[in-house]
Amino acid sequence: MTYDLTMTVDRGDRVEDDFMTADEAAGLITRLELAINRVSQSLERWTVELHHMVGNRAMGVNDVNVLHAVRMLSGAPDIGALARFLNRFDHANIQYSLKKLEEYEFIERISDKPSRKTLYRTTAEGLTVSDRFSHFRRHILVSELEKQEEWITCIPEISKKLDDLRVVLEQKTQLIVDRNVLGDDQVKV
Repeated sequence: MTYDLTMTVDRGDRVEDDFMTADEAAGLITRLELAINRVSQSLERWTVELHHMVGNRAMGVNDVNVLHAVRMLSGAPDIGALARFLNRFDHANIQYSLKKLEEYEFIERISDKPSRKTLYRTTAEGLTVSDRFSHFRRHILVSELEKQEEWITCIPEISKKLDDLRVVLEQKTQLIVDRNVLGDDQVKV
């Protein structure tokens, strides 16, 4: 099987194919990584700008994502549940986002005395802002994607493939962490 790896990079005095590899499969993965990075940056900008529009407050993408996670995890999640849901390991940054969201009065802290955990839930203001976000997201983004029927029909498959890729990345990241911690000769690739 051959793949179209045509991607040229203008280097001023020369134009060349540049995938950091001569291997076809590795070239495809490089193209996928680049596409995911670009989509990730676009999604972050979209999220931040839409939230600024509906919430009249400039917030970073991590803060917006934590607000939405608190809302989506019905009940009152603790920081561990939020970290697992968001696939994040940086509890300190999540705590910082939670503190800011409390200051903005989008969430409130409640204590669970039996477990001695701090739990969080969305306030009325937080519900209003996230409802407005959802409303405008539906009318601006979702409606546009619905016009492109092939997008809507392939989203379940794309989502599954991306989640499969996430699993492989997590496994291979752990392998690299093990090699970095234990040394190259202790862990086989």
